[in-house]
Amino acid sequence: MTAAIAPETGAVLHDLGETLTRLAPRLLRLATRYTRDPDAGADVVQNAVEKVVRHAAQFRGHAQVSTWIHRIVVNEALMWLRSDRRRKGRSESLDSSAAPAIPDASPSPLDRLLAAERDRGVQRALRALGDAERELLERCVMHGEDYAGFGARKGLATGAVKSRAYRARRRIEALLDEARFST
Repeated sequence: MTAAIAPETGAVLHDLGETLTRLAPRLLRLATRYTRDPDAGADVVQNAVEKVVRHAAQFRGHAQVSTWIHRIVVNEALMWLRSDRRRKGRSESLDSSAAPAIPDASPSPLDRLLAAERDRGVQRALRALGDAERELLERCVMHGEDYAGFGARKGLATGAVKSRAYRARRRIEALLDEARFST
């Protein structure tokens, strides 16, 4: 599907297929986090994608397309959890002593601290790279641009771009190891 127009706002969803393909890994992780089952997570994402395609014309444009799709996946996951609970014959009481239906998936303060430290280390390592290596990693590894497209823009063969990306990743790993052992 290349474009769907929402009549209320005139908002255009360009390249919905590309957007869904780009978001697919993140949506699968999200659905799996809710369902705690990779197969169920895949089913949830498939149902959500069907709804997105079916209701693309109803997108009002009040949020980003990715936010809209994310919300549909969350709603599908919650509906799956409710139906799974019914399938298993569980009946949960509504009193405050009942365990929550969805375990708290938010990271602990220690996990957040470690993630922030890791992010700072990666940023320092990226700054230590040359401009060409940093641009290659940011474009191809972090933002998902394909090697062929990057190479075409820079006048490089795809194989050369892949080799440079490999060497840049190894250099980042070495810088991170060096930083980890020096503290």
